[in-house]
Amino acid sequence: MNDHQIGDMIRLAIDNVDCVSGFSFQPVCFTGRINRRELESKRFTQSDLAHAVADQTGLTDKYEDWFPLSCISPFSKLLSNLQNYERPNLTSHPHCAMGRTSTFTPTEEGHSHHALLRYARHAARNRPARPASPGSTI
Repeated sequence: MNDHQIGDMIRLAIDNVDCVSGFSFQPVCFTGRINRRELESKRFTQSDLAHAVADQTGLTDKYEDWFPLSCISPFSKLLSNLQNYERPNLTSHPHCAMGRTSTFTPTEEGHSHHALLRYARHAARNRPARPASPGSTI
C-alpha cells in the first residue's frame, strides 16, 4: 500500500489546483476467504485516512474536519421540501465514504458543520414534502 504517500498526493493536488478539482481514495475490498491476521494487517479504514491526512499534511483536524457522505441526506430532504418535489436521497454506510466541506486550510475556529446539519434536518422535518411534479427531472 502507498498510504505513506497520502500527504504527497494531497500536496501535488494543491500545487496543481488549476487542473485538479478533487480526488478520491478508493479502499480495497476484501471478499472471500482471507486469514484474519492478514486482513487486519492490510486494512486501511476511512478513519485511518483521516489520521494519515492530518499527520502527513498538518492541514486538517482528524476528528472535526471529516464527515460521512451519508450526512448529506438532510440537505437532499430539505431541497426536496423547498422545491416542492422529491429529490433522490442517496445514502451509504457511514464507514463507506467520507468527505471534507472546505479546502485544505487549517480549521477555522467556531465553524460548526454539526450545527448546519442539525438545522437542515430540523427544517426538512418541519416542512412536508410534495410529490414529484409531472414531467420533472429528478
